[in-house]
Amino acid sequence: MAAIIVTENTELMQRVIDEIKTCYDPEIPVDVWELGLIYELHLNAENNLKIVMTLTSPNCPAAETLPAEVEGKCKLLQGISSTELVLTFEPSWTKEMMSEVAQLELGFMWKMQEEIVNKVSNSGIVTIDLEEFYTKGERVLFDIKPLLFNE
Repeated sequence: MAAIIVTENTELMQRVIDEIKTCYDPEIPVDVWELGLIYELHLNAENNLKIVMTLTSPNCPAAETLPAEVEGKCKLLQGISSTELVLTFEPSWTKEMMSEVAQLELGFMWKMQEEIVNKVSNSGIVTIDLEEFYTKGERVLFDIKPLLFNE
């Protein structure tokens, strides 16, 4: 599920997203943006920011700290006038809300991993174009052996 983004100031909104990507659930090695915890971002003409986010569960151990971290970091961004964070559990978060990058990082994308295994070169390294996942269109080298063997 992609976040709903409402703004006319795309440059400032990109800086907001970049800042949100520095916030991690302490139990999961993926940032809150890629986890799909951010449902909505609204930045009005006066640069007042509203963030609607969720947690992986209502009993999340980071419930006290993670929303405060997201709000606090965004509040400090130059150009932001005010920040309001709304925590919601509707709809409930599911792993399908994660980006493909997060799913791959956490091992949920078995189909993609199978495709990678089928493309492995003789060296055991395959190049994957992640242009659809990364805005800069970076190319990444994967060592496929951990997918084949539990090393």
